[in-house]
Amino acid sequence: MKIKRLHIKNIRSYEDMEIGFDDGVTVVSGINGSGKSSLLEACFIGLFGSRGIPKNFVLSDMIRKGCEDASIVIEFEHLGHNYKITQQFRNNPKTGKASTSLSSMEMEGKLIADQVNLTYDNIRALLRMDEEAYRNCVYVRQGEIDVLINAKPKERQRMIDDLLQIGKLEEYRERAKGARTGLRRHITEAKARIQDHKEEIEKIEKLSPVKQLNLLKEKIGRFDLELNNMREKRERAKSAIDQIQKQIESYAELEQQKNELMDEIQILQKQKIAALKAESEYRAQILELEKSCQELSVEIGSLQKELGIERISDIEILLEKANEEERKAYNAIESLKADEKATLMRQQTAKQQIETMEQRQREISVKLSRLQDQIDEQEKSLSNTKKQISKLQEEIAGIYSQLEEIGFDRKKTENLDEINDLIINRRQQFHGKSVELETKITRLTEQIAKNRTLIEKGFCPTCGQDMHGSPINETTAAEEKELEKLKKQLMEVQAEEKKILNKVELVNLAKRHRDKIEELQHQIQLAENQLATSKTTIGDYRSQIEEEKHEREIIQEQLEKSGRDLDDLEKQLDLLSIEKEKAKLQHKVFENKLKQMNKLSRHNLDYREMKAEIKHLHERENEQQEKAGLLEKQILSLKKRADELKVKLGENDPAKLQQNLHKLEMAYTGLSGEIETIRKQKDEALIEMGQVETAIKRQKELKNKLRIFFNKKRYLDDVYKEAEDLEEMYLRLRADLRARNIEALSRLLNEIFAFMYTNNAYSLIQLDSDYELTVYEKDGTPLEPKLLSGGERAIFNLVLRCAIYRLLSRGLDGGVYNNEMPPLILDEPTVFLDRGHVHQLIKLIDLMRDTGAGQIIIVSHNETLIDSADNVFSVEKDPTTNISTISSF
Repeated sequence: MKIKRLHIKNIRSYEDMEIGFDDGVTVVSGINGSGKSSLLEACFIGLFGSRGIPKNFVLSDMIRKGCEDASIVIEFEHLGHNYKITQQFRNNPKTGKASTSLSSMEMEGKLIADQVNLTYDNIRALLRMDEEAYRNCVYVRQGEIDVLINAKPKERQRMIDDLLQIGKLEEYRERAKGARTGLRRHITEAKARIQDHKEEIEKIEKLSPVKQLNLLKEKIGRFDLELNNMREKRERAKSAIDQIQKQIESYAELEQQKNELMDEIQILQKQKIAALKAESEYRAQILELEKSCQELSVEIGSLQKELGIERISDIEILLEKANEEERKAYNAIESLKADEKATLMRQQTAKQQIETMEQRQREISVKLSRLQDQIDEQEKSLSNTKKQISKLQEEIAGIYSQLEEIGFDRKKTENLDEINDLIINRRQQFHGKSVELETKITRLTEQIAKNRTLIEKGFCPTCGQDMHGSPINETTAAEEKELEKLKKQLMEVQAEEKKILNKVELVNLAKRHRDKIEELQHQIQLAENQLATSKTTIGDYRSQIEEEKHEREIIQEQLEKSGRDLDDLEKQLDLLSIEKEKAKLQHKVFENKLKQMNKLSRHNLDYREMKAEIKHLHERENEQQEKAGLLEKQILSLKKRADELKVKLGENDPAKLQQNLHKLEMAYTGLSGEIETIRKQKDEALIEMGQVETAIKRQKELKNKLRIFFNKKRYLDDVYKEAEDLEEMYLRLRADLRARNIEALSRLLNEIFAFMYTNNAYSLIQLDSDYELTVYEKDGTPLEPKLLSGGERAIFNLVLRCAIYRLLSRGLDGGVYNNEMPPLILDEPTVFLDRGHVHQLIKLIDLMRDTGAGQIIIVSHNETLIDSADNVFSVEKDPTTNISTISSF
């Protein structure tokens, strides 16, 4: 597998970043916290989705703060095919919860998965490892380098077995064992069912069910004959009962009709009495109304005379005329009131306007005084600002004089940064040369001392043999001359470096003066801005004063006019009051006349209504007389019909009919009881027959089931034997594969170990059948990997992971690299390593590259590791935006 391109958006500190990967060793460098490891996490999550999120993190932690959408697109090549996986995420910044909105996988541009689980299943099948195996083999996270060594034995066995593709065999063996346990339970159950069925069949056969069934059928036939006879007798009794009941019902109907007629006669007699009483009441009411009419007629004549009305029929016309006169007088009063109210409102409005204008004049006077005070204050501030600007300009001129004294004119001051960079570069050059000379002097001094010691002892410094004929004296003398030359060069370099340090101090002083000038110029700019603002403010205040004075003059003119209008309104109110009193007197006269005419009109109306009521009562009196006569005729007719019903009722004897009915009902009840008794006996026989038939049917079913269970048990026995054989086969196969894996893994471990630790204190690594590892020193002393130093333990863990990686990529037989494995990814592998161990790590990386690892991706800021890489990327984070960017070099 080869990762070709990674595109991430809003993941951790990356806003929008795309990177391409080439073959060989790729190192991603940068300072701590710049986002290097986030790049590897993005690759991992791009392949395995949210399952690739580190422990103690949730999906929302991977999304850049404040963003709602994020995505990872990873493109890779595997076995000659191009793949592309897209993971898109949706975040809710308010709730802090995030979810996967899209997870898809494409092969050669064709969509093959568009759901989270489908994409996960496809990548797991393609790589032949899940996210845990990926971490344990190809992706060494920071801080997880020794996971395999520190794991418990059982957990380490499971992890390595899963990596070497034999973990499934243990899973299959457990499944076979579970199946065997289930089969044993089913076999036991089948045996129990066979025994139960045999016992139940024997129990049924002892009862002779066929013989019992024939006897019960004969018994049920006899019951049917008896029931038919009894039912015929009961039907004849039922017919006689129905006939007598009809006769009794006919007598009851006639009796009821007679009683209903008598009740109706009584009702009609009561209605007749009520009609005669109503006739008497109407007569009394007529007499009382005639008396009231006479009294009302006298009062109407008196009112006609008082009002001067000759004919009472003219009352409506005269009443309408009086209403019109009263309404006109009332409207005149209301009109005067409305005029008075409107005038009062205008008067009130005028007073309010005068008060408002007087208040506004007072406000203008206060505002004019305040504006003048503000102008005075601004003019004072203006004078102070001018003085401040002059003082700051003098201070800047003084600083420029100081700069010129130390050799910096205005032009050099503007280019101080470039001068500073040049001096620093020069200083670094001399410092590097100084360190290099010191190192050479130290090494040469040590070599000369060693030579002198050996010359004194008479032995060759190279081979340890006798120095007779050796050029050691000449070599030592040449080295001493070289040493003197180097010391002289060092003194010259140090002198130059001291001069440069003095220049650095002058430049730093000049930079401080320049910063001070810039600060003073900024203050001058602020003061000039304040000066311009003050002038503008003074102009605005003076314009406001002119506007307020003009407004005060206009208000004064309006006040004088409003005073004149107020005097006119008071005169109008006096005139309206006089006219309103006159209108009230006139309205009172018309109102009294209207009341008298209304009274006359009401009396006239009451008189006509009484006359109409008297006529109506006479009509009602006549109606009641006619009703009483009609009711008398109806009563006579009903009495005649009642006499005819009494004659019909005398023809039947109800007591004799009831006696005959009772006898027949007793006979019917007795027959029903006998029928019910025989029916129950028959039902009991039928139930018993059903039970016998059920037993016969059950006997047949049991024999069929017994045959089925015999066959099932034989089948289960065969399957149980196969499961037992299968479990044993998986166990043997797993043991055989583990032994072959251990042999191959041990071979690779020691091969890499020998390459890494040439001429070192360790001789070999032993890997036992449970993946327990032991390191042996040269003298044969065994050591546990956990007891090694931090650097040794880190290298040892990397050797183990690389051996597993090579075993997976080449197979048990050590064949050619198959190009199926993902890139080997190391996150900060030099954390626990000193310089010597870093060189060993580089040897290991070179070995993996040379033995077939097509891509090795490393995150590190170690310079030695960076120098040995084929491809290098640098990650930087903007401190203001916290956004990381990546560049290649």
